[in-house]
Amino acid sequence: MGGALEHGTDGVVGAVTQELFAERAGLSKETIGRMEQAMGSPTLDTLYKIAKGLGTTGSALIAEHACDEVSELVRGLPEHEQEIACVMLRALSAHVSPP
Repeated sequence: MGGALEHGTDGVVGAVTQELFAERAGLSKETIGRMEQAMGSPTLDTLYKIAKGLGTTGSALIAEHACDEVSELVRGLPEHEQEIACVMLRALSAHVSPP
């Protein structure tokens, strides 16, 4: 979560300060600071407020994090196991995605 906030606010990005971002998200500046430093885990309510402040949805924010995590895990495998993991992920995706 800290990475998303760092890329989204980074203290000051453009003219968006932590304080302004906190106001947009409906959270305290201290909460934003803790999330940027990856101190603790946000509640779902906090997560959805952060997503709103970033101009996205909570679901998209979670999905982005999950995709990054899966990519990192797969990249750490030997090449043959990467191929197996990709086949398994495609099968899972086909199983859970509507036709």
